[in-house]
Amino acid sequence: MVFLNGLMAHAKTRWVPWLGAALIAALGLTATYWAYTTLKTTIDQQAEARFQRESDRLKLALEAELARQQTLLQAAKGIFAADPSTGREAFAQ
Repeated sequence: MVFLNGLMAHAKTRWVPWLGAALIAALGLTATYWAYTTLKTTIDQQAEARFQRESDRLKLALEAELARQQTLLQAAKGIFAADPSTGREAFAQ
């Protein structure tokens, strides 16, 4: 009977290490998932900010180039308004 009591006690406590391992694994997976989502969110926010900065920089550069081209066209318009006989040679100089 003592032997059976010992087996029963062992059978009742045999799952305890598995429970501890399962809890540790669950905590590890939860921490890993939290770290992954936090890092992914941070990386996505940084990429969005970098994209926004680059698109703003490009927009400003394009606006500046278009303004320069507009100024050149207005200058050419003024040259033709001042002297309608102005030809290609005047612009070649």
